[in-house]
Amino acid sequence: MVCARGAAVQHQRKIFGDIASVELDRLDLKILAALHRDGRITKVELSESVGLSTTPCCTRIERLEREGFIRGYHADVDIERLASFNRFIVTVSLHDYTPEKARRFEAIIADIPFIVECDAVFGSIDYVLEILALSTEHYHEIVEPMLELELDYTTFPVSRHLRKRADSDFADLVDTRFARRTQSGATLAGGYTLNRSSI
Repeated sequence: MVCARGAAVQHQRKIFGDIASVELDRLDLKILAALHRDGRITKVELSESVGLSTTPCCTRIERLEREGFIRGYHADVDIERLASFNRFIVTVSLHDYTPEKARRFEAIIADIPFIVECDAVFGSIDYVLEILALSTEHYHEIVEPMLELELDYTTFPVSRHLRKRADSDFADLVDTRFARRTQSGATLAGGYTLNRSSI
């Protein structure tokens, strides 16, 4: 992910620009919310919860998977408990930022499995990383390859994890976003639209 201050937006347009508009209605959101809460829900249970018969419900699921709204189904494994990892949040600023330096940095962190999250951001810093390490010494070993580049970084050891994305009801988030938009048709990233007339 190259995040060259503004390039991220162009990159998103490049990805989604040729995708035909897809309408999302209330039933789609109900399906997504149910699967977000419980990825192991049976198709029969899911159909009943959203008020559809099984066949059209499965058809919608297949479309949502095909269009990339459902990226996969995963178990929420407590990795920190499994291996007694410590979590560190790290902010990184590249000196004299250029797209080439960004590509080099991103290639380095792509080969480090203990860097489990990385976001490219706008502002006075360039990246926010989440690192799992067994100890402080292990943490320094993990970040050492990054120091091949000229950069500044700040480390924040995590004392407690209070909330994660899976705890959020994304249907509420989507509703809030579109409540602030027009009452006709709201556009999602990539040209997708939410069909409010069917809500």
